[in-house]
Formats: sequence, C-alpha cells, structure tokens
Amino acid sequence: MISTSFLKVCKELIFAKKKKVLNATVYQNIGYYLNYAETFYKKTAPGDVPILIRNEVDLIKMACRTLLNGGSLSDVLISIDHSEKYRQYADQIHYI
Repeated sequence: MISTSFLKVCKELIFAKKKKVLNATVYQNIGYYLNYAETFYKKTAPGDVPILIRNEVDLIKMACRTLLNGGSLSDVLISIDHSEKYRQYADQIHYI
C-alpha cells in the first residue's frame, strides 16, 4: 500500500536541501518499492494505483531515475517546473 505520508517522506528525502548527496542505493530502493507497490496494486485491486497519488508516484520515480542516470537535482527541478503533469507539485517541492 502506498500512503501519502510515505510519498511525502520520499519527496523530502529526494528534494530536501542537504549537505551530503544521498547514496544511489537510496534512489534505487525508493524506485524498487514503488514498482513493487504498483505490481501489488495490479494483482490485488481492480485497476491501478489510485489516481489521486498516481502523478506523485510518477514524479518520484522520474526523479529517482534521473538522479540514478547521472542527472542533478536541478535537472529534476527544471523538468518539474516545465512539465504539465508535475507542475502542480513545483511549489510544494521548492518549499521542502
């Protein structure tokens, strides 16, 4: 089950201003858990991940994928600011 509080913690881990860069395994683990949860939803519930959190899950997965592929946090923030899908989270993320 994916809860909004879990997604909030994931976003704080990824986007919070920090002195030390997180280890890549953190991003891998977040992506792994979200993929596992999506698979679980598809097997046990009719439909997909609830629509209310679908975009937020996609946002976190995109951020993790970008950071794992050598992108920077500023690259992720620029993508969010220029994306129709993720723009609704821009203020929330810049506030973290």
